[in-house]
Amino acid sequence: MITIEKLLQLEKKYYPNTPDGIVSQYTNGLSIPQNKKMELTQYGITDIEYLIILMFCGNQASIFQQHFIENRTPNELESVLSFLLDSVLDKLPSVDFECLGRFDTYSNIDNYKENSIIKINYYLTVTPHDLGDVAETKMIWLITPLPKEQTQARCIYPIHDLPVPEYQVNFKRNTRFYINKIEQTSPYPLLYVTELKL
Repeated sequence: MITIEKLLQLEKKYYPNTPDGIVSQYTNGLSIPQNKKMELTQYGITDIEYLIILMFCGNQASIFQQHFIENRTPNELESVLSFLLDSVLDKLPSVDFECLGRFDTYSNIDNYKENSIIKINYYLTVTPHDLGDVAETKMIWLITPLPKEQTQARCIYPIHDLPVPEYQVNFKRNTRFYINKIEQTSPYPLLYVTELKL
């Protein structure tokens, strides 16, 4: 069984010189209010799984994502964190929206082609809401998910959201999409995709 103590040991082993700590910055003073615990119990989310969500939705998303993006073997901490996040996503509700958006600050629209299939091997973060003008956006994804009983998209926002709600949703790893259309619009190009069945 993976414990918070085990995560802290792995942090010391692999990231001994990280000033604020990767895990420890979230465990120091961590206290989950009783009403939040009841909310988590509804979905079967444990304390350590809630910690994982706080890290993933906070400033540590890259430790969950980067080894997948770089297609490299994860270290033990990265591997354990991904295992725990996979477990959390399995417990959370599927989306029930006709369209999801991604304000992409990393990708280049020129790397995509219409009428092609792509597989995203990391946790693709999206939202059902228009977030307005997101800093450093390079392109916007407009995603048609599969029906609720088939989609790989999971709602994180029922258990955690920011003070100004983002309604974060994440697709599970290795979700495939069909690129229907690319529009070179201003100020951001648009990538229209449809989620494919596994």
